[in-house]
Amino acid sequence: AEVAALLARIDATGGPALSTVLHTAGVGQGGTVGETTAAGLAEVCAPKAGGARWLDELTADRGLDDFVLFSSGAAVWGGSDQAGYAAANGYLDGLAAERRAAGRPATTLSWGLWDGGGMGGGSVTTRLTRYGVRAMAPELAVRALGQALDGGEDAVTVADIDWSVFGPTFTLRRPSRLLADLPDAGTRPEPADSGPGTGSGAPDGTGLADRLAGLPHAEQLRRLVEIVCDQAAAVLGHTAGALPKGRPFRHLGFDSVMAVDLRNRITDTTGRRLPATLVFDHPTPAELAEYLHGELGLRAAPADDTRAAPGTDPVLDGLDRLEAALAAVPGGSGARRDVTLRLRNVLSRWLGDTEQPRQDEQEQQTLAGRLDDADAGEVLDFINKELGLS
Repeated sequence: AEVAALLARIDATGGPALSTVLHTAGVGQGGTVGETTAAGLAEVCAPKAGGARWLDELTADRGLDDFVLFSSGAAVWGGSDQAGYAAANGYLDGLAAERRAAGRPATTLSWGLWDGGGMGGGSVTTRLTRYGVRAMAPELAVRALGQALDGGEDAVTVADIDWSVFGPTFTLRRPSRLLADLPDAGTRPEPADSGPGTGSGAPDGTGLADRLAGLPHAEQLRRLVEIVCDQAAAVLGHTAGALPKGRPFRHLGFDSVMAVDLRNRITDTTGRRLPATLVFDHPTPAELAEYLHGELGLRAAPADDTRAAPGTDPVLDGLDRLEAALAAVPGGSGARRDVTLRLRNVLSRWLGDTEQPRQDEQEQQTLAGRLDDADAGEVLDFINKELGLS
């Protein structure tokens, strides 16, 4: 009714007939598909899809020169946490295609980030900039609009993209057919010779490897873990040494942009060409250090090697590797309980007591079974007995 009243008012002015419609409405919405409610989707779709629909229907017989719909890059490449907004803009693209198929004019412009406030201001600008979408000067965007209309374009995407950030980030978890043929996007697979010896961060890729060569395996891993943690802390804005070695990166707050940033930093440090999926393929600092150890072509110095550190012992070296592996076991998992029991048994046998471990294991299993079947009163009674309270 409001759009119909607007058109009636235009007709009543007695001026030139309506020739052009520009639909620029929009309501931003945050949230993934799983977080989107019916009410939230309706709210974000009303101005975009609803307004465009009424303008289309009520001007169908007016012989317009131009029918312009302001869409969004979110509908083209997919907007992070913009599920409803991307869908609403996708509707505009479909509506334009339908109009042109029916012989009526229609142009959609899928915009990137405009400078100067509006829907792209504040935190939206910060987030999009991190993903490689740079703010455009409004005068340049308006010029692009004029060029699209003068050229009779159907659908055009206008955005200022930093491909060095956007390409790797957008394709981090899956390849993109949309970007695959864009040379600037930098999404093509890495060359097959990207293994040890093909550096990109250091001139010859040997600096770090040379510094670690000859050290015991455990010391090599320890230093690599320190490097990974220090670089991860820098990405997160923390001080060096503040990150736990065994905690997954995703639990530390890493997103796709941070993962690519960390990859770039470690590439510069190691002088090795590394995949953009580095953080997701090796999800903890300890696991990533193990991977880098192999990429650097390192090996532990033999016990009789003159380069080996004084006092190096293969058994102690093995214990150091075990310690590094234990750091990667997540806290609170069933694996920690099983590993603890095994270590106690190994230590008991080392101390010469071969029977006690089996007895301890049997007692612990029996006790666990009793507690699993016990009710609250029985558990309290057991605790009181153990503490000598009853």
